[in-house]
Amino acid sequence: MSPRPGCPRAFPAWSVAPLLLLALGAASAAGQETPTPGAEDSVTRRAAVAERGSQVMPFDLSRTRHDFRPLPDGGAQTVVARDTMDAAQVALIRQHLREEAERFRRGDFTDPAFVHGSDMPGVAELAGGADHLRIEYAEVPFGGRIHYTSADPALVDALHRWFSAQTSDHGAHARP
Repeated sequence: MSPRPGCPRAFPAWSVAPLLLLALGAASAAGQETPTPGAEDSVTRRAAVAERGSQVMPFDLSRTRHDFRPLPDGGAQTVVARDTMDAAQVALIRQHLREEAERFRRGDFTDPAFVHGSDMPGVAELAGGADHLRIEYAEVPFGGRIHYTSADPALVDALHRWFSAQTSDHGAHARP
């Protein structure tokens, strides 16, 4: 999948793997233990998610914060610029979340599936149950929010699993 027209990449695709290898090599050279296989997989996965995310999200992940907040009837996904004076990031966040909310209402969850993998927890249920989800976009100070609600407990559970997976995948760029 290529970037959407007008969506700058946060960093070149070729830069992720060499930087990750350099960091792991530096840790070994400094006499530190290399990460355990599970931790290395997590680091590698987060780097891959960040690279694919740069192809879908027009804003810079390192200059934004993602908040995935489960609620009893759904949840709220908020993205804000870390620098409150960064008007360009705020505009890109709002544009992206507005467009994603429209896609999600139609059951189109292809962007998160591309970024996180087609087997991402909750995505299939959300896509199939979009008619039973209420999805609203709103601007918030320094960013935007998508609010999801449903009377269907299975969809609420799917949303919570989806939020948990996103929080894990985005690492330092997200908070639960």
